[in-house]
Amino acid sequence: KKGGLKKGGPKKKPMEPFKWSHDGKYFAKMSEDVIQVYSSEDMKLLDKKALKLPGVLHFQWSPTNNYIAAYIPSDATGQVPARIVLIDMPSRKELRQKNLFSVGEVIMYWHPDGTYLAVKVDRQKSKKTTTYSFELLRIKEKDIPIEVLEVPDQVITFAWEPKGHRFTLVHGEPPRVDVSFYTMLKEGKAQVTLLKTLEKKPVNEVFWSPQGHHVVLAGLKNLNGLMTFYDVDNLESMADDEHFMATDLVWDPTGRYVATYVSAFRQPMENGYQIWNFAGKVQQRTTKDKFWQFIWRPRPPTLLSNKEEREIRKNLPEYSNRYQEEDRKAKHEAETAHLREKQAKREDFEQGEARRRALYANAKALRKQIRGCDTDDESLFEEDQTTFEEVLEIREEAV
Repeated sequence: KKGGLKKGGPKKKPMEPFKWSHDGKYFAKMSEDVIQVYSSEDMKLLDKKALKLPGVLHFQWSPTNNYIAAYIPSDATGQVPARIVLIDMPSRKELRQKNLFSVGEVIMYWHPDGTYLAVKVDRQKSKKTTTYSFELLRIKEKDIPIEVLEVPDQVITFAWEPKGHRFTLVHGEPPRVDVSFYTMLKEGKAQVTLLKTLEKKPVNEVFWSPQGHHVVLAGLKNLNGLMTFYDVDNLESMADDEHFMATDLVWDPTGRYVATYVSAFRQPMENGYQIWNFAGKVQQRTTKDKFWQFIWRPRPPTLLSNKEEREIRKNLPEYSNRYQEEDRKAKHEAETAHLREKQAKREDFEQGEARRRALYANAKALRKQIRGCDTDDESLFEEDQTTFEEVLEIREEAV
């Protein structure tokens, strides 16, 4: 039997048996009441013992540190509250914990830089009432302070800004929901602050640029591919457009371009892709039957530190002016290249003509000897002008 891709798309992805630390030194798996952490050097259980966390339900590694964030629900009696715990490895030191009460569901979101950890907490107050909030941990600050953000309605999705301090919340009742932008810093001080809320938007997914600053608010799949390209720095929309029936969206690593596509995994019709610039202008449209997936070529990590990148962004106007001046000079050089070429040919001709005139003048005595007179003296010549007229044709026409 021939193998192949089964129509209808992939099934729900099973839980990974192991999760790796950011640097590859450790990998871990969860068992009943424990997290087993192994060293990749010898592939053995770290310190020959597991990390005991009775009732642990799920965990995540920090993307930049060897920290484990784990969620432990309350016990069957409800006497012991649920809690979030942050543990340093390999020291096993508990860095921070937070007790949670009346918890229905918990989802953890690490910031890509490991700067923050957001924990979404759904609390079941009654059979008909659920409240929503976020526990926001500032991982790199002293004692890891926690702020609580209450959300008035159902949270659809959450997304951190890469290389920044902002995040996006999509909340409300689908299909028309609200999109709120928050920052973890207010005028340079640590304080969660609402920047702006866009109301009643057809959005079910949020895609931040890998470089931050810009975001695409997308209504994919059942929302028919409606998109808003948004400038978060200026809190304004750059473009509203649509890729009909789009199922997926991927940014290129530079943050300059976005690809949207209709995958045959999820949609048998309208397959193909479109490429947009970050401001929402279409660069290319391609329709292709049985188109499955679009992946950008990855780029190597930058050689600049975060501090150097921030310094470059800070001085970007200065660099821009310098490079614009260099571009202007290069453009001027290109535009005047043909004039310089013509001038060089003229100068070469004039130099050759000067050499020929010098040779002619040096041969004057020889010419006079051969011809018996000075043929260069125009006064010795008489000018005679004669006009000849000739009838070429005579034609008569009746009027």
